[in-house]
Amino acid sequence: MERATLQPPPDAREAERPVEKAQPIGGKAWRQELAQSAAAPSMTMREAVKSVFGKYWRFSGRAQRAEYWWFVAFLLVVLICLSALFYVMQFNSQPAPQDPFLPFVIFFCSSFVPGLTVTVRRLHDVGESGWWLIFPLLPLAGLIVIGRAADTGIAASRAQVFIFLFLCLIAIVSTIFIAIGLLKKSQPGTNRFGPSPLEQTS
Repeated sequence: MERATLQPPPDAREAERPVEKAQPIGGKAWRQELAQSAAAPSMTMREAVKSVFGKYWRFSGRAQRAEYWWFVAFLLVVLICLSALFYVMQFNSQPAPQDPFLPFVIFFCSSFVPGLTVTVRRLHDVGESGWWLIFPLLPLAGLIVIGRAADTGIAASRAQVFIFLFLCLIAIVSTIFIAIGLLKKSQPGTNRFGPSPLEQTS
């Protein structure tokens, strides 16, 4: 006869299994996750600028982090080049143009709308509403109220000054919130603003 072997109950067997330790930063699982995020499709500056200007009036949808920040880098490069050109023309022996700021005005007018729309889409990409961009403009409303009071010869009251300072506080907090949102990673999958641009093949 074979001798019966005693086996611990299932719960006891589960308890005897070695517990997997959490992978520290730099561990194998962490490196795999980092490699997967790095393998996600990204953009070059040329592709980002083409995409942003191609969606000139489009506020809907989402924009990945690379698209937004490459476009910001493009704006900075153009501003540096225009500033260098202005400096050369200002201190060159040749006569300066009658309106040296005209290139800056043209560039601002042509890039303001696409810059605004890509910012809205970048906030959509992290699950936030584009209406957050209104809050940093709230102090302008307070300045308009105080300015109208000053035009009529009436000094600004304490209540008006307090409201203006409160609006400035809201603007500062919302600006920090927006900056954090622009730096965050894309939400995976589809959120309420549409599918992730990192997962779209087209």
